Amino acid sequence: MTGSMPRAALLTLTLAVAPAAWSAESGKAPEQLGKVSFANSCVPAVQERFERGVALLHSFWFTEGAVAFREVLEADPNCAIATWGLASILIGNPFAAGPTPQRAAEAQAAIDRGRKIAGGTERERAYVEAVAASTTIFPTGRMARAESRSRTPSRRSRNASPTMRRRSSRASI
Repeated sequence: MTGSMPRAALLTLTLAVAPAAWSAESGKAPEQLGKVSFANSCVPAVQERFERGVALLHSFWFTEGAVAFREVLEADPNCAIATWGLASILIGNPFAAGPTPQRAAEAQAAIDRGRKIAGGTERERAYVEAVAASTTIFPTGRMARAESRSRTPSRRSRNASPTMRRRSSRASI
């Protein structure tokens, strides 16, 4: 019985990792993406491609997602919300260190392009401005901002609780 547990664990791990390894090796995004419905003012011909880009963005398939958003912008140059998607992808994983200086510049160019597009809805312009606000951390990277945020609540809770202040002062000794 003890020999079967490691085998079962190995089999489970193999089955869980194999699809991701295959798709990473092939360089293509998985076709098992979730269904996205994202209302926007872009031309109907780009809707499917745009929604695929959003699904790829939320699945962290940045390379394929960038291709999708660029194709949307090529087919509909007035699709401002596609610039949000492209900039979001160029910024990269929000839990990582942030974009390279080149990616940061490309993200800013996408944001600038989105701001210049006259069309779009107020909601779409708000998305572009939201991603623009997240770029204010360049070039220090997203991690510095995340660490700063994670420390702030701790300070507040220590200040609010005498017990936490005592524990905090002991921990720093």
